[in-house]
Amino acid sequence: MKTGSASGIPRTLSVHALILALATAAALWVWLRDRTPGASARHDVVVWRGRANDIDRIELKAAKKTVVLEGKSDAAGRYWLGTATSGHENEAPDAGAPGSAEPSRFVSVGPAGKVADKLGDLRALRDLGRVADDKAAELASGTL
Repeated sequence: MKTGSASGIPRTLSVHALILALATAAALWVWLRDRTPGASARHDVVVWRGRANDIDRIELKAAKKTVVLEGKSDAAGRYWLGTATSGHENEAPDAGAPGSAEPSRFVSVGPAGKVADKLGDLRALRDLGRVADDKAAELASGTL
């Protein structure tokens, strides 16, 4: 048997001991590292390309306000008729409150066109990071 050192330990045994030490160090590093999700790679991806001219109506409903934009076209180009309503129609009026206010109507070309341009494409936010433990439990239980 050939020895690789003066102490008489065979060379192959010392190589295996070195590999064991490196594997143990790597295992400890993986086991003891910080388990919080690190920096994730978030990307805004386009699922389907659409056109702003394909959008006929945009509706936003908030707690006490509804805004509706309806797309129209004429010889001058595309414009949007907007209606903003405070409160919802299905709510019963308060006994002491005055009647609901009339909806405000407006015409928009530039700002509503920018909104339609942003909404023309179907987009999704993709996150390729690590899932947090509480989120993983929520996903596993199916209670989203």
